[in-house]
Amino acid sequence: MVQRPSRGRPSAVDRGAVLTAAIKVLRDEGPSGLTVRRLAAEIGVSRQVVYTQFGSLGGLIDALYLQGFAELRAAAAALDPSLTGVDWVVANALGYRVYALARPELYAVMFERPFREFVPSAESRSVAVDAFQPMVDAVASTGRKPGESRSLALTLWGAIHGLVHLELQGFFAFEPSSGQRIVDVVKGTMDHCPPTPRKRTKEKVT
Repeated sequence: MVQRPSRGRPSAVDRGAVLTAAIKVLRDEGPSGLTVRRLAAEIGVSRQVVYTQFGSLGGLIDALYLQGFAELRAAAAALDPSLTGVDWVVANALGYRVYALARPELYAVMFERPFREFVPSAESRSVAVDAFQPMVDAVASTGRKPGESRSLALTLWGAIHGLVHLELQGFFAFEPSSGQRIVDVVKGTMDHCPPTPRKRTKEKVT
């Protein structure tokens, strides 16, 4: 006798599939639509499957937060490896904007706190900060010292983030893209904050 596949909801589902479904719900219905019940219905599983994968809705949101920063870092890693100096800094800045526009639902989880009760863990915060390292490396390639590079990169991040946030909120809808603004801000800031001259070591007289 040939056994037929059982009908009904699957008892388990891949973790990645749950995250993909959660992103879809966020995109289509916004943060208020993302509940364990709604997500389970979207995938076609029981709520217990979601709880087993993530422990709670907070665990799911934390996973989305981590995925967003992992994707952001992967986008930076995919840039042209031949780039260096200011060109590399500009490419990182523009890549940040491209990612935000392509993944606004994840970008909101990463930066806008749409879920009031969600607070990223220290471990998750560490991953988020690590995703910022490519920008620091790019700034360092312009000849700046490590501490100087990080400080300037943070300044650039703040400026870029502000422009991207305004664009996502529709403030540049009737004006040229914020892309050129980002280029101008990066180059202007780099010019305004030149590298600290390195001290020359004195040669010993013999």
